[in-house]
Amino acid sequence: MSKNRRNRAITATLLVVGIFHLGISQMQQLQLSRHHDRGDHFGFFPTGFDGNDNNRRHHAPTQKISLHPNPIIYNDILSIPNFHSSGPRIINPKIPSLYEFRNVCLTNHITSPTLRGLVYLTPPIFDKNVDNKDRNKTATIISEPMEQLSIQNNPHRCVPCSAPLNHKGGWNGIHPNEKQVGHRCGFVSVHAMFATNISDWSHCIHDIPENSKLIQKWGQVQIPSCRVESVHFYEGTVLNVAFDRNIGHAMWDHLLTYLPHWYEFRFGGGGGNFPIDGVISHNFRNCMGGSHVDYNIDNTGVDPNNDHGGNPYWYCQILRAIDAFGGAEEIKLPDPMDPRMNSTLHCFEKLLTLHLSWPRNHGYSMDSMPNKTVFDAFRDVLFDKFDMPRHHRRSMRGNGGISEEAQDATGEGHSTISRSGNSNNDSSNNQPHRKILLYAHEPSARRVWTNMNSLLANYQNNTKKKQNIMFQTIHDFGNHTVREQALLFNDADAMIMVHGAQMANSIFSVEGTMFVELGCRIPSFLGSQTYLSLIDAKYLGVVACAKGGNREDNVVCLECEEEKKDYTYSNFTMSQESFDAMLEHVMSILN
Repeated sequence: MSKNRRNRAITATLLVVGIFHLGISQMQQLQLSRHHDRGDHFGFFPTGFDGNDNNRRHHAPTQKISLHPNPIIYNDILSIPNFHSSGPRIINPKIPSLYEFRNVCLTNHITSPTLRGLVYLTPPIFDKNVDNKDRNKTATIISEPMEQLSIQNNPHRCVPCSAPLNHKGGWNGIHPNEKQVGHRCGFVSVHAMFATNISDWSHCIHDIPENSKLIQKWGQVQIPSCRVESVHFYEGTVLNVAFDRNIGHAMWDHLLTYLPHWYEFRFGGGGGNFPIDGVISHNFRNCMGGSHVDYNIDNTGVDPNNDHGGNPYWYCQILRAIDAFGGAEEIKLPDPMDPRMNSTLHCFEKLLTLHLSWPRNHGYSMDSMPNKTVFDAFRDVLFDKFDMPRHHRRSMRGNGGISEEAQDATGEGHSTISRSGNSNNDSSNNQPHRKILLYAHEPSARRVWTNMNSLLANYQNNTKKKQNIMFQTIHDFGNHTVREQALLFNDADAMIMVHGAQMANSIFSVEGTMFVELGCRIPSFLGSQTYLSLIDAKYLGVVACAKGGNREDNVVCLECEEEKKDYTYSNFTMSQESFDAMLEHVMSILN
């Protein structure tokens, strides 16, 4: 054997043996050295790279590339390439609200699991001469370059500012804090920060006292909260999934925004192949892991960071049931609160992010919401996974009209009350039995319907009432699994409930369901005519009695406790007359 061949063989042997003895970080360093040889084909861009597709490898939307299970790790900040960010670019001009960034980094908001900061590593493109109205126009590429401001001359370039939930302009939207920091604030869930490179960002955010004061004042403290010492770079296309733990906000602000894209990927031009290689969500670990529907897992008292089985959180189960991301791998980022990770910044070759609350920002208009075809496809998949009917099953109900499976879902703390004035088996009224679900919102201690039970008892004891109604009261939806909540909504003919997050379960209701929503002031999403048309439902909102109004104006209304600002969170009562009139109206609609 020649000396050169023998040396190569020895080197190869030592490399194989060494891999088994090296620590994880050293293995990643070996991977890094291999990746360096690949050059810009895997996300390493020479200085001046502008993110143009002509400089990149191409892959069709329906093709998947293999996402490396481990990031490329730079433990020496001086060795980090000069990443040049680009975007946001609208993924599909026909379906706004999903955007792609390239070569950007994400931080974690220290107090909010929903918020992130996005570090944009090029001088920001911003035309101070363009009218604000023009800046908010939707285009295939946001903010076409007309003038580049010198980022290094802006001392607050790295300071994130809040983009409120009703931030209509998206990435280019106007916010008052923008004037103070000299740059745009970004998306609702991804707040913008700018720097010339990672070292510049680290210095700007941590070493300039005025910036630290602003960040503290606005509640925008980010992790890493100390100077950056290492960078983890993830290849491929990664989707940032940011949603609120409140299931109502998760449904109204995230699901309704994402569904049109899900449909396009699964049934439309995507042909069932999702152009997503990995998913990150620092809200809940293992959100996409485990089985599709965890029937027997309680919805409370669960460690959100568990890695055993699927996360039982309501929205995670919805996402799993519809295979929301086409089997894309969940990237489990290290715990940002781990002191060992507090100096690590996570960066991405291609990052997809939603304009969260897109429908809300546009008044739940037809153009901003999923259309009927999309929503029917979503519900077909959802109902199939949960094994529930799309139409009422009154013929299956025994003893007054509640199906056996829904009776099993009532559990402790729930009461089933027979229709008023008649025995359960009385068939003197030829109208079918109707099931009405009631909820007073007691667990929250605010926005509580304080006399619901007494009103119901009085109605039950009034033998003059001849309605075929089965009442079912719920004390706390949080005590029930997602499947149990779904069954309760799926089996009812009408819901009479205080405004709250539990209304997200309306996605499980069947066509023709009646919703009565109560609240002294109702910031209702459920009452949107666009949404009601998607679920084929009827709706009545009951609010505070008009002060000084006549009797006709206050037939069905609420007596609210006074509150300084407004009535949104006030507790309330209802007169027996209003309660009886409300039930008569509901039954007239159902019958």
